[in-house]
Amino acid sequence: MGWRSWLAGGLIALLMAPAALAKPIEVKVVVLTTFEVGADTGDAPGEFQAWAERWPLKTSLKVPGIARPVRLSEDGVLCVVTGMRGRARESVAALVLSPQFDLSHAYWVVAGIAGVQADQAQAFLDHHGEGAPGMDGRLGDP
Repeated sequence: MGWRSWLAGGLIALLMAPAALAKPIEVKVVVLTTFEVGADTGDAPGEFQAWAERWPLKTSLKVPGIARPVRLSEDGVLCVVTGMRGRARESVAALVLSPQFDLSHAYWVVAGIAGVQADQAQAFLDHHGEGAPGMDGRLGDP
Protein backbone atom coordinates (compact mmCIF):
# COMPACT_ATOMS: atom_id res chain seq x y z
CA MET A 1 0.00 0.00 0.00
CA GLY A 2 1.46 3.36 -1.01
CA TRP A 3 1.70 6.54 1.02
CA ARG A 4 -1.27 8.03 -0.83
CA SER A 5 -3.55 5.23 0.38
CA TRP A 6 -2.35 5.72 3.95
CA LEU A 7 -2.86 9.47 3.66
CA ALA A 8 -6.37 9.05 2.22
CA GLY A 9 -7.26 6.53 4.93
CA GLY A 10 -5.92 8.83 7.64
CA LEU A 11 -7.90 11.80 6.30
CA ILE A 12 -11.09 9.76 6.18
CA ALA A 13 -10.52 8.56 9.74
CA LEU A 14 -9.93 12.12 10.94
CA LEU A 15 -13.09 13.36 9.23
CA MET A 16 -15.21 10.54 10.66
CA ALA A 17 -13.73 10.58 14.18
CA PRO A 18 -15.84 13.45 15.61
CA ALA A 19 -19.09 11.79 14.56
CA ALA A 20 -18.00 8.40 15.86
CA LEU A 21 -16.81 9.80 19.20
CA ALA A 22 -19.70 12.21 19.77
CA LYS A 23 -22.18 11.14 22.42
CA PRO A 24 -25.61 10.47 20.86
CA ILE A 25 -28.36 12.98 21.64
CA GLU A 26 -30.85 11.45 24.07
CA VAL A 27 -34.33 11.79 22.59
CA LYS A 28 -37.40 11.63 24.84
CA VAL A 29 -40.11 11.87 22.17
CA VAL A 30 -40.01 11.30 18.40
CA VAL A 31 -42.81 12.98 16.45
CA LEU A 32 -43.30 11.68 12.91
CA THR A 33 -45.13 13.87 10.40
CA THR A 34 -45.58 12.97 6.76
CA PHE A 35 -45.41 16.32 4.97
CA GLU A 36 -44.75 20.02 5.07
CA VAL A 37 -46.05 22.41 2.44
CA GLY A 38 -43.09 24.79 2.22
CA ALA A 39 -40.59 26.02 4.78
CA ASP A 40 -40.49 24.57 8.29
CA THR A 41 -41.66 27.88 9.75
CA GLY A 42 -43.23 31.16 8.69
CA ASP A 43 -45.48 30.20 5.77
CA ALA A 44 -48.59 28.10 5.06
CA PRO A 45 -48.47 25.20 7.52
CA GLY A 46 -48.49 21.50 6.77
CA GLU A 47 -48.25 18.81 9.47
CA PHE A 48 -44.75 19.70 10.59
CA GLN A 49 -44.91 23.49 10.97
CA ALA A 50 -47.18 23.59 14.04
CA TRP A 51 -44.72 21.37 15.91
CA ALA A 52 -41.70 23.38 14.76
CA GLU A 53 -43.19 26.73 15.75
CA ARG A 54 -45.21 25.91 18.84
CA TRP A 55 -43.00 23.45 20.72
CA PRO A 56 -40.51 25.10 19.66
CA LEU A 57 -38.04 22.96 17.80
CA LYS A 58 -35.08 25.31 17.47
CA THR A 59 -32.21 23.05 16.41
CA SER A 60 -32.08 21.77 12.85
CA LEU A 61 -29.96 18.69 12.07
CA LYS A 62 -29.27 16.79 8.86
CA VAL A 63 -29.67 13.01 9.08
CA PRO A 64 -28.38 10.91 6.16
CA GLY A 65 -31.31 9.17 4.48
CA ILE A 66 -33.93 11.75 5.50
CA ALA A 67 -34.78 14.33 2.85
CA ARG A 68 -35.47 17.29 5.15
CA PRO A 69 -33.50 18.28 8.23
CA VAL A 70 -34.99 17.02 11.51
CA ARG A 71 -35.79 19.53 14.25
CA LEU A 72 -34.95 19.13 17.93
CA SER A 73 -36.16 20.97 21.03
CA GLU A 74 -34.06 21.74 24.08
CA ASP A 75 -36.11 19.27 26.14
CA GLY A 76 -35.53 16.26 23.89
CA VAL A 77 -38.41 16.29 21.39
CA LEU A 78 -37.33 15.32 17.89
CA CYS A 79 -39.65 15.99 14.95
CA VAL A 80 -39.21 14.44 11.51
CA VAL A 81 -40.89 14.95 8.15
CA THR A 82 -40.88 11.37 6.90
CA GLY A 83 -42.50 11.83 3.53
CA MET A 84 -45.30 9.53 2.45
CA ARG A 85 -45.54 5.89 1.41
CA GLY A 86 -42.10 4.29 0.91
CA ARG A 87 -40.24 7.43 1.93
CA ALA A 88 -41.72 7.19 5.43
CA ARG A 89 -40.31 3.69 5.81
CA GLU A 90 -36.89 4.83 4.61
CA SER A 91 -36.89 7.92 6.85
CA VAL A 92 -37.75 5.94 9.97
CA ALA A 93 -35.06 3.37 9.16
CA ALA A 94 -32.49 6.15 8.65
CA LEU A 95 -33.47 7.74 11.96
CA VAL A 96 -33.31 4.48 13.93
CA LEU A 97 -29.94 3.58 12.42
CA SER A 98 -28.41 7.04 12.90
CA PRO A 99 -25.63 7.17 15.50
CA GLN A 100 -26.59 10.82 16.15
CA PHE A 101 -29.46 9.87 18.45
CA ASP A 102 -30.17 7.62 21.42
CA LEU A 103 -33.77 6.51 20.85
CA SER A 104 -33.68 3.64 23.34
CA HIS A 105 -36.09 5.31 25.77
CA ALA A 106 -38.05 7.51 23.36
CA TYR A 107 -41.81 7.61 23.04
CA TRP A 108 -43.07 7.71 19.45
CA VAL A 109 -45.95 9.84 18.17
CA VAL A 110 -47.34 9.67 14.65
CA ALA A 111 -49.00 13.00 13.89
CA GLY A 112 -50.99 12.83 10.69
CA ILE A 113 -53.73 14.67 8.91
CA ALA A 114 -56.27 12.58 7.03
CA GLY A 115 -58.69 14.05 4.58
CA VAL A 116 -59.40 15.33 1.12
CA GLN A 117 -60.11 18.66 -0.47
CA ALA A 118 -63.77 19.53 0.03
CA ASP A 119 -64.54 19.97 -3.69
CA GLN A 120 -63.04 16.57 -4.51
CA ALA A 121 -64.97 14.86 -1.70
CA GLN A 122 -68.22 16.44 -2.87
CA ALA A 123 -67.58 15.36 -6.48
CA PHE A 124 -66.95 11.80 -5.22
CA LEU A 125 -70.21 11.80 -3.24
CA ASP A 126 -72.14 13.31 -6.15
CA HIS A 127 -70.90 10.50 -8.37
CA HIS A 128 -71.14 7.55 -5.94
CA GLY A 129 -73.84 8.65 -3.52
CA GLU A 130 -73.99 8.05 0.22
CA GLY A 131 -73.44 4.29 -0.22
CA ALA A 132 -69.93 4.84 -1.55
CA PRO A 133 -67.25 2.50 -0.19
CA GLY A 134 -65.90 3.78 3.10
CA MET A 135 -68.71 6.24 3.78
CA ASP A 136 -70.24 6.06 7.28
CA GLY A 137 -68.01 3.11 8.12
CA ARG A 138 -69.73 0.91 5.54
CA LEU A 139 -68.25 -0.76 2.51
CA GLY A 140 -71.10 0.17 0.20
CA ASP A 141 -74.60 -1.18 -0.10
CA PRO A 142 -75.10 -4.73 1.22
